[in-house]
Amino acid sequence: MQKGSENDEGKCSSITSIYLLEALEKPGCPICRLIEDAERQVIKSILYEYVNDPGVRGEIRRSWGLCTHHAWLFLRLALSPETAGMLGAAIIYEDVVSELLDRLSGGEVPLDDAACPVCRAARETEDIYVAEFRRCYNESPGFRTLYAQSPAILCRHHLALVLQGLSKEARDALLEQQRAKLMDVRKRLESLINKHDYRNKEPITRREQEALWEAVEALRGRETSVTLCTPRRLGNRGSSGLLKRLLRKGHA
Repeated sequence: MQKGSENDEGKCSSITSIYLLEALEKPGCPICRLIEDAERQVIKSILYEYVNDPGVRGEIRRSWGLCTHHAWLFLRLALSPETAGMLGAAIIYEDVVSELLDRLSGGEVPLDDAACPVCRAARETEDIYVAEFRRCYNESPGFRTLYAQSPAILCRHHLALVLQGLSKEARDALLEQQRAKLMDVRKRLESLINKHDYRNKEPITRREQEALWEAVEALRGRETSVTLCTPRRLGNRGSSGLLKRLLRKGHA
């Protein structure tokens, strides 16, 4: 996919927009995809570089081992052959279990979960890419064309966020493109339904099967903390200096 036209040179060429343009080349919500990548990269950075960092250990301890979503993602990544982070995960969770034992010894069952640091990084990533998508869509006709022609489709949540702050002309254009993409999904779903009729002799195509995945993603987004949890209502969205360093590493 071309990154833009000659008339758009420089309008959508930052490091952030390059990641966004790459995400447009794949099906599904590009912003969800980038958030998902950031969540995984932050967890891998913790396992590779920050297991013994007091600041990181403290944030994980105060969140009681990350939120449920990220705790299980942390474990899956730690136990994967690619990451091989079992030792690091064991060190981190031994520390959290020890803290819980200390609190129980004092007769307390703690429910004072601090903000999950990976959630905070995910939300910062969301803010960055929503703003960049909006900027590129406002300023670059080439970016609008790329989105229209791409297999990507913004999820409902990120569509609503991107629309905030668009010019009226850009807002109308994005809504029309989104409708066209959803109509294509619906058309393939209808074809998939019709092909389950016993009288039908045509095989179900891969694109028809993919429509199911695309429909769910367009409605609910990918499985990230910003879509699985109540959107934008999880308290402190600010990132510590440490989390900013992790996020920059993930997108370097």
